[in-house]
Parts: sequence; C-alpha cells; structure tokens
Amino acid sequence: MSSSGAHLGPSLASSADDVAWGLPVEYQLAVLTALEQAPLPVTVSEAAYGLIGSSHHVFAGLARLLDRVLAVGLPAEGEDVWHLRDKCWQDR
Repeated sequence: MSSSGAHLGPSLASSADDVAWGLPVEYQLAVLTALEQAPLPVTVSEAAYGLIGSSHHVFAGLARLLDRVLAVGLPAEGEDVWHLRDKCWQDR
C-alpha cells in the first residue's frame, strides 16, 4: 500500500469528495491489523481514500469483509450479505 496522496481524477466520489491514491498510514495500519488473522494471504496493491468519506474503521471493515468473502465465498442470499457486512463492521 502506498500513501502517495496523488489526486485520483474523475470518479463517482470525486464530485463530492477529494479522492487520492494510496492510504494514509492510519488507514494502512487498520487494514493490516484487520488482515492479521486472515485464513488466506491477502495483498492490497491499490487503494484510494476520500478526505470526507473515509476512515480507518471503514477500511478495516472492508478488509475483514474481503477476507471473509475470499475465504468462504459470497453468501447466496442478499440479506446474508448485509449480515456479513454488519458483522465485519462490528468486529474489532
């Protein structure tokens, strides 16, 4: 993961937020901590963050969700996907 901070350019989020490539160190640490117990090795090679819409909590939750989906697959039912997402956001 890089913390370059170079402007991302046009994107869906860039109309409402200032989006940059890489992750600040605080977000990098949240992702790495969330993936410490990952059953499968996960490499995050690219990321972007917004000044308004990002937080270490969001990136940690996304890392846990990615880890669980890669390990066991995406739940078949849409409602189960939301339950999994909620669990990943609540885990710390």
